[in-house]
Order: sequence, then structure tokens, then C-alpha cells
Amino acid sequence: MDLTNAQMRDIETLIHPYTNLDAFRETGPVVMERGEGIHVWDTSGKQYIEGLAGLWCTSLGYNEQELVDAAMEQFSTLPFTHSFAGKSHDACHRACGDDQGNCTSPSIESAVLRIRL
Repeated sequence: MDLTNAQMRDIETLIHPYTNLDAFRETGPVVMERGEGIHVWDTSGKQYIEGLAGLWCTSLGYNEQELVDAAMEQFSTLPFTHSFAGKSHDACHRACGDDQGNCTSPSIESAVLRIRL
């Protein structure tokens, strides 16, 4: 099987969890190119239902215009900053709402912090 440049770069640089790497070197990855709603398309144009929601990162779907607009607004003002050493920003407060916790940590760390508080 002839592999594309993108597939070869993937094989040479990434380790995929739950993958038989010996067999994978022969078949290569399915390289995704775009997403819309619950669907993703690979580089050959084949459409898939993305049933894992991008491992929980796209639970509201791909390319949702309201989310794109909100992200663009935030990226144009303050794309990222941390809350260490007493620093703060409005987006963190909006994300947390009335819930006390650490909005910048993964969910389990945030949950443990809430219990401790």
C-alpha cells in the first residue's frame, strides 16, 4: 500500500494509543481533514460520524458558527493567559460562573479542588 506524505509523517512522529504499531506501519493512519456538526471527512473525502466527540473536546459538534464567533472574539482580545500568582481574567470568571474552582485544570483536578475548598 502506498502511503501519503501525511501518513508517513504520522508514522514517523506519533505513537497512537491502542494501536498495533507493527501493523500500523503498513496501513498508516486515516488522516482527517475537516469536520462539520457530528461528521468528519478524511483526506480522500470519506465521511464518518465522529462518535467520540473528539475525545470530549467537540461535544457540541465541529464548525459550530456560534462557537467559532465566540472563539474569534476571545482570540482577538486575549487568546490565553494563566491564573498563577494572583493573575486573573474575565474569561476565567465567565467559564466558572458561580462555581468555585480552578477553571484551568483538567476536570478531575478541578473536582478535587472543589472538594477541598
